[in-house]
Amino acid sequence: MAAPLLCRVALAPGCSGLLLLVAAGFAALVAIPLLRTKNLREESKENFIYFGHARFWEARDLEAAIKNEEILPQLSRQIVIMAEIAWTKHIRVQWSFSLAAAGGIVLTATGLGSATL
Repeated sequence: MAAPLLCRVALAPGCSGLLLLVAAGFAALVAIPLLRTKNLREESKENFIYFGHARFWEARDLEAAIKNEEILPQLSRQIVIMAEIAWTKHIRVQWSFSLAAAGGIVLTATGLGSATL
């Protein structure tokens, strides 16, 4: 008799709600853009790969900069930064799916358990 009681406590409806809420939080963190705002205008004078910098450029000036400047350091830096951001977002997606699945399982188990009581 102790085991069914333990199962009911572990699979409390609040637990599934909490798991689903945390899963939704991780999903929201994935969707929220990561935009830098500090020092962009000043940095944009020598940087143009990041769209936050490029928005301060005129098209003709940007074309000339791309033709005349060494862009490999900027491009390499931006690829690494974007990879870090994408990696973090993918980890959050994994957590979101995992927690949502766990919440769904707990919710289903709780519903099935209460139906047999």
